[in-house]
Amino acid sequence: MKYIKLFNEARVEGTRMTKWYQPDQSEDLLDFSNGCLAYLMDDGYKIATDNSSNVYDSIRIRKGDSPFTVYQSEVFTWNEVKDIVLPYLILLNRKYELEYVTFHTNDLSRSISFTKDGAAKIKDLLYEEEGNYNYYSYINNYNFGEIVVRVMKLPLIHNNESFDVWSRDQKDKLKDYCETNLAYLVDEGFQIRVGQVNSSSSLLNKLIHIQIKYEKTPSTLSRDDFEWSEVKDHIIPFILRLERKYEIEKIRFLGDDTFHYIKNDFEEELDKQPLIMISYLDIYLKDEKQINESMSHREELEDFCDTHLAYLTDKNFSTNYLEFYGGNLTELTIRTMNITQIFTWDEVKDYFIPFLHMLSKEYRLFDFHFEDFNCKKDKVICFKTFMGHSYYYSYEDVINDNIDTNIFTNSYGLYLIKIKVSRKLR
Repeated sequence: MKYIKLFNEARVEGTRMTKWYQPDQSEDLLDFSNGCLAYLMDDGYKIATDNSSNVYDSIRIRKGDSPFTVYQSEVFTWNEVKDIVLPYLILLNRKYELEYVTFHTNDLSRSISFTKDGAAKIKDLLYEEEGNYNYYSYINNYNFGEIVVRVMKLPLIHNNESFDVWSRDQKDKLKDYCETNLAYLVDEGFQIRVGQVNSSSSLLNKLIHIQIKYEKTPSTLSRDDFEWSEVKDHIIPFILRLERKYEIEKIRFLGDDTFHYIKNDFEEELDKQPLIMISYLDIYLKDEKQINESMSHREELEDFCDTHLAYLTDKNFSTNYLEFYGGNLTELTIRTMNITQIFTWDEVKDYFIPFLHMLSKEYRLFDFHFEDFNCKKDKVICFKTFMGHSYYYSYEDVINDNIDTNIFTNSYGLYLIKIKVSRKLR
């Protein structure tokens, strides 16, 4: 299409347009806009990106051959561009963090901004809903010189092969690892994105980016913030486990509309994060560590449990291991450090349930009914009371918290929890 030629010709030295076309991490945004708005550009419109801010990128849509200032641009109406720009904005909002869309007249005498929280909301524009503000009477009745779209700077997913320092297999393996270890959050609507950092810096291009974000629906029009306190017991063990396999450069939060960075002491710093609501979390990896391939089944299992049961360990719980059949079967026993101390299911379930979920992803759970005639088939978790009574539950029972706690109360409380696992599934 002819827009490719126009974009090359538009890099005019000594003008503001030069800055808009500087190749940096916003290059992906420019390419995306070019593709979506190609038909507009064939009709004489120009698309430019302004990356001068460290926080956001701006996209400007103008008409005419000399759009260096809005005063030089030709005027157009919303109805003239709506059928192309509106689908573009919807797609843009799914890929990036859309901050506002502003319409300016070419003399800058009038403007209207659609924001996430203002009277005129972005969703009103994108879904053509009047809401509490009748924007139709405004944007449909004026001629405009430009449309300005602002998006937050984000290290998004990039498929550009020029930045493919990590192989596709490595990225796929990492994504699978993240989704497996965060399966509990994924089931709750969280999205895990893995990609190469796209930057003009050769150093940054070597980093892999993991983003954890909550999305109620794929077409959400705003950030779905989540409470850090509700997810940290899942994310912190994951990061500690990730740190054993990869070199973590830094971790970044977007919370309270401000970025927060952690570069070391990840467990301590993450645990004491004062943020309440988080928009998303970014993890930047340098490289994969050299793993000791001679690690035994027992050592791998202990490493797994140490990571995913870290919070129970901090609460004075311990995990014991007993091997059977030449190490092909391992019995895990979770109890308090004081072997005479009892505990309740409510004390441990918020930690044990995610652990069990992750354990089932890595290991095959062994049925206790093979050794206990009083145990029904598909009972893989054994709860033992202080009085010596054993109660068996299925994986689904425990995951769904379908536990009769009255039994434990009447039997003087829980004494230990037992699970038997085979070797790793993969």
